[in-house]
Amino acid sequence: MNFDVSSAAPLLAVVKTADVAVANPGATVNFTATVSNVGAGPATSVVASLVLDPFVGFVVGSLTFTDGPVLTPAQGASGLTLGAVTYFDGAGTPITPTGAPGAIDPAIRAIQVNMTGSMNGGVVPIPAFALIYQGVVQ
Repeated sequence: MNFDVSSAAPLLAVVKTADVAVANPGATVNFTATVSNVGAGPATSVVASLVLDPFVGFVVGSLTFTDGPVLTPAQGASGLTLGAVTYFDGAGTPITPTGAPGAIDPAIRAIQVNMTGSMNGGVVPIPAFALIYQGVVQ
């Protein structure tokens, strides 16, 4: 008797970068969190959690989603779309950003993004997406 059991599991890799290595108080920094599925199976129910540096104030309205090549040309479209976004204060309580777009909201300490769709795995180019936001050094 022969058994052919294949298990194709997703494996998500995350790289977080900033556009500057050193920033003084008052400087705006662009942060990028790139997520790619380097595993063989599809990733579903993907939730991205971003924790902000304690010395950075979140810029209201700056969170954006980019699908496809972010870090390298070897990356492709993820198959995901931006879903519900929840902002949290330092105690982990959901809050609504305050201020107009471009304002600094220092109360926001974390962001959770529930992606919708399915992120393919085991394909080339490697599926990837990025969440990009701005922070101001306090």
